[in-house]
Amino acid sequence: MGRVRGPRASTYIVDRYLVGQYLTFIAIGIGVASVLILVVDLIQYLDRFLRSKPPFIYILQHLLYRLPGSLYEGLPIIVLISTVLLFLTLTQQRELDALKAAGISLYRASLPILLVAFSISVTSGLLQETVLPGLNAKAEEVDRVKIRGNQPRHLQRQTQIWYRSSDTRFLRMELLDPIERSLEGLLVVNISPRFRLLDRLDASKALWTDAGWMLSNGVYRQIGPGNRVTVDAFTERLVTMPEQINDLVQVQKSPETMSFLELRLYVSRLAESGHQVGKYLVQLDSKLSFPSST
Repeated sequence: MGRVRGPRASTYIVDRYLVGQYLTFIAIGIGVASVLILVVDLIQYLDRFLRSKPPFIYILQHLLYRLPGSLYEGLPIIVLISTVLLFLTLTQQRELDALKAAGISLYRASLPILLVAFSISVTSGLLQETVLPGLNAKAEEVDRVKIRGNQPRHLQRQTQIWYRSSDTRFLRMELLDPIERSLEGLLVVNISPRFRLLDRLDASKALWTDAGWMLSNGVYRQIGPGNRVTVDAFTERLVTMPEQINDLVQVQKSPETMSFLELRLYVSRLAESGHQVGKYLVQLDSKLSFPSST
């Protein structure tokens, strides 16, 4: 069979021309936006760079890791401006009049543009779920560790922590040391569904081992029938608890460094434990609505 000739072939040529022009405007918009974002970020973090005086390679890493996320946030505006400029150019050069004279309606001429915009929207949604969380996490890590000189989040000592293991089990730690993998000032409380205290465990220190938690200088109190309290003091004791050290030192990532599925799982866990999740629901919904705004 020979090549397709006639109106259909002419329409395909017009489609390729419109798509090429549209992608050219989008590429120019992305280039201009990238330069503006790098300049704004450099000015925004200039004071921090001057104070800490990090190597230039760290500054470059920080800016480049932040760039894709910033471009993602500005993508709807880039697509909008590119669309407006495309049709303004077609109007000024009388190309729309030529298309109408050839029997191609404005709706048919807009079809390839809409398909390209839809493809960009789908691609941005996929990038949000796969690439952007990792890049945002790396940008945050470079800023925190390499530029400001702080420890990574998972190695920072934390104080005065309350941890809700379940609806009836609560832990309080005065100090959590992820490097030593230990807890100081540990308090574990178990209650009944009717909020009656069942037992309480106090320990000055708890060290995580392969066999479980090694508790030091502690007291275990159990409340029996008639509110009778049984006290069991110990100097050192190995116990097994549902909570492991990785459960306690696991660092919660910011919503920007989580994908939609990760954030939805985190919101579900917060809701099950009775925490307020309103602000996280806004972030969760935006991960669906923002790509579609493109």
